[in-house]
Amino acid sequence: MATVLSPRPWEADLVRTATDTGLVRLLARCYNPADVPAADVVVVGSEVPWLSIAVIDRWHRAGLAVIGVFPQGDRPAIEMFCRARVDQLFAEVADPFVMLRAVRAAAGADRPCPPQTLGHT
Repeated sequence: MATVLSPRPWEADLVRTATDTGLVRLLARCYNPADVPAADVVVVGSEVPWLSIAVIDRWHRAGLAVIGVFPQGDRPAIEMFCRARVDQLFAEVADPFVMLRAVRAAAGADRPCPPQTLGHT
């Protein structure tokens, strides 16, 4: 799993839970879309300023499952993630254990082979 760094607490909680429990392997905490490694899953929050449907589509084409996280009640964020067809969607108040189980499930999903690079935005 890779996460996109966020100032919101959900990301640090998810990373801490992953590290403490070993439920999933954390490959990277990324700042830019080009920093996302060839992971099975990327977890990203709607608060990321450069996040777009096109970026999510690029990750999907590269073979990554995408899990979106949004502030509770943020309808525009939910709609954007739904239009982008993320693999899973969580309110940022979700239990990190539940999110990590979704990461494990998404990592085991049948996904196409990724191209050689993700490229830049």
